[in-house]
Amino acid sequence: MRTALSQEGSQIFRFLAAGSLSVLTYYALLYGLTEFAGIWYALSATVAFVNYYVVHFLCQKFWAFRNKDQEHIKRQLIQCIVLAMGNWIINESLLY
Repeated sequence: MRTALSQEGSQIFRFLAAGSLSVLTYYALLYGLTEFAGIWYALSATVAFVNYYVVHFLCQKFWAFRNKDQEHIKRQLIQCIVLAMGNWIINESLLY
């Protein structure tokens, strides 16, 4: 029982850490590209959003959930991209 709780707690920590890394990636790129590289904020947000989802997918799949399955990765990636596109449209609309 104790081991199961410990494993679940470890997975929750990895999930939160991977999410935090993804968000940090997004804001670092958004701020860096806009403020230091002088790129238009909407374009910076798009580049940051794409990188956010790449980091998010890879960290969640392989590290947080320790899913090494390569057989269904294309389907999982397509599902993640569809979700990302919906989120991107909402994000860009609100940002603009």
